Amino acid sequence: MTSSLYENGDSVRNPDAIREKPSEFESGDHAAEPPELTAYLEGAEGGQGGTGPTAPWSNIPIELRQRPQWCLAANDKRPLALDGRNASVSDPSTWTDFDAARRCAELRGCGIGYVLTADDPFSCIDLDVKDGTGPEALQRYHSVIETFDSYTEHSRSGLGFHVWVRGKIGEGRRRDGVEVYSQARFIICTGSVVRDRPIADRQDVLSNMVAQMASEAPAKLELWGDDHADWDAATRAAEDTGELGRLFAGDWKGRYPSQSEADLALVKLLIPLTESPRECWLTFRLSKLGERDKAKRTGYAQSTMAQAMQHYHNDAEQLRHGEAMAAGLLRQTASSPTTDQLQADAEIPSLLDRLSVDWTAPVDADVPDVVEGLVADEEVTLLGGHGGVGKGFLALQMACAVALGEPILNHPTRQCRVLYYSAEDGRKRLTRGLRRVAQQFDYDEKKLRQNLRVLDASEIDPLYSERLESGADGKRAAKVLGGTAEFDRLREMVKIFDPQLVVVDGASDTFDGNEIARREVRGFIKMLRRVHPCRNIGVLLIVHIDRSSARGNTTNDDGYAGSAQWHNSSRRRMFLQHQIDKEWDSDLRKEVVVGERFMLRVMKNQDGVTQPDLQLQRGEWGLWQLAVEIGDDLALGVNAGTDHAATLARLIGEYYARGKYISTSLAPQASTGAYAMLKDDPEFPQGLKRKRTIDLMRGLERDGVLAAEPYQRPNRSWAERWTVLRDPNNPFRQFAPGAQTGTV
Repeated sequence: MTSSLYENGDSVRNPDAIREKPSEFESGDHAAEPPELTAYLEGAEGGQGGTGPTAPWSNIPIELRQRPQWCLAANDKRPLALDGRNASVSDPSTWTDFDAARRCAELRGCGIGYVLTADDPFSCIDLDVKDGTGPEALQRYHSVIETFDSYTEHSRSGLGFHVWVRGKIGEGRRRDGVEVYSQARFIICTGSVVRDRPIADRQDVLSNMVAQMASEAPAKLELWGDDHADWDAATRAAEDTGELGRLFAGDWKGRYPSQSEADLALVKLLIPLTESPRECWLTFRLSKLGERDKAKRTGYAQSTMAQAMQHYHNDAEQLRHGEAMAAGLLRQTASSPTTDQLQADAEIPSLLDRLSVDWTAPVDADVPDVVEGLVADEEVTLLGGHGGVGKGFLALQMACAVALGEPILNHPTRQCRVLYYSAEDGRKRLTRGLRRVAQQFDYDEKKLRQNLRVLDASEIDPLYSERLESGADGKRAAKVLGGTAEFDRLREMVKIFDPQLVVVDGASDTFDGNEIARREVRGFIKMLRRVHPCRNIGVLLIVHIDRSSARGNTTNDDGYAGSAQWHNSSRRRMFLQHQIDKEWDSDLRKEVVVGERFMLRVMKNQDGVTQPDLQLQRGEWGLWQLAVEIGDDLALGVNAGTDHAATLARLIGEYYARGKYISTSLAPQASTGAYAMLKDDPEFPQGLKRKRTIDLMRGLERDGVLAAEPYQRPNRSWAERWTVLRDPNNPFRQFAPGAQTGTV
């Protein structure tokens, strides 16, 4: 789980880039201007400029020069057609090809530029440098250039930079001197090279950065959604004893400059409790603050909601709101009774009768696993791994898959409700992870919301700790170890939501006992088995293991940190192991790292046959997937499917032969893209999702199976289609571009 160029924290970056740098846009002191950036500012590899007969336009990447999306550039940066009239980014008839634009620009002594459209695969990151730009901003720009590691050139001023990448973002974004565009934008090109690289595919890094570059808040926000208030949210707010409750009761005087600012603060606190802007505002109207006449005005409602949504998504206040939300979820009017209390109130038979096993009675049916071979039902399953290896993200993927009954790592799941109790990761990190999982696997978000409840308990006290209990005389108190009030509240929430699987992340934050004390560890595991007050359910507990075992430097199978009772108290144990391969380097006279892999190992399964080890790797956004060995290399996942790629190539060839062309656009909304055009074809691979289709298309292009081919539509506008160059299963069988036979 990671953040971005615009966050303070771990970063999702190009794996070839440096990982350990601080966030590029965090506040604080920065080092002096780096020497590499000084070279950039001095016009390294091409100098300044980019206009007139000496402009090095031949340095511009061939991928851009091949497209007929060029215009002349006026002195005021306007796009011009060859005849000198104004060109338009929305009118292809005013554009021309690169060679024509270059010849005309050389004669007139002006510049040239490229028109970005939704149909091409490119985006441009514009880093604006002026004479007064400070060292902090320059350091930020340097980090962006280093991270994206793609073709970069000077802007026309000779001071700024244009970083060209493959990837789309839709509407352009701007923040702190950084602008990103991928459509409806004219970009002046100079060929004054700063970083001489091919235009690299950086969709993941680009999306991550742009997600943090929120557009300016709209003046007004349409109040869409159901036309009713959320009475449950209003009740929670009315009963809250913190800031939410105070504002809901109208307590603002002396604490806020005006009631309008108090209104804004209350709406921000109500956003995570409601489902839509209209529902949020109508819930606000139930408060004391919402009673005044001003709250009835549509314009005031729209402008206040716009500001609140903007602040909620981008302010640091979001973390404090998450804490208030978690506290509200956990507060209950009364704690649930303990197991001992329930037993004391019941009529209990003799101990002998109660413990006797009637082996002649009918045998209970076997309870199927929640995740076949990996996660047991009605028992506690341990998922171990060293800190930072990614076990929490794996557990979150499992929770989403189980909630929808989708397979995970090629293992079937039993669809059921899941409660994910996160004592480690906060709301912001969880939200980002859930969105990435849902988008990557094309999950039904509505169904996922119904069957999966994720709780931010990162600021909540442990579930197991010391507590005070009254003595027999009712006066003296003694310290005892066991379930806390927070565990009682968790049980109450489990009773209400009624899941079949509870995921607890993780033991280090919920177990406040002695991890090497056998009695305490056993008591904690037994307590988790009772997390549902009414029946037995499955529990997936995330635990740490010792550093040596985690990194594969030992064969110790019981490498969990602390007591061996962690192993003995559970019936199922999984181990996410980071294995490091080393070889002796005779020149350096020491061992050097030559490779690494991740293994998911089922170390214990008392309910069936132990599963073979699963070799994993991280895919897009850090999501876990199976790795497949092909010789000495790894391919992307068992389901990545060389056969799927070949099927796509064959279908594209057949459609091409019939005059139905597949657009090269990889945008999700592209109506003529591969997924939209082919998904209803009987030959289209069953179960193949849009995101995976896009990945396979990129792989086919990278492997030289597909190529982009410009062509002119009947309306004389230019577009780009896929053409098949060779059979993916027969690398020696070549096709001439534009000469598909319909089969590959």
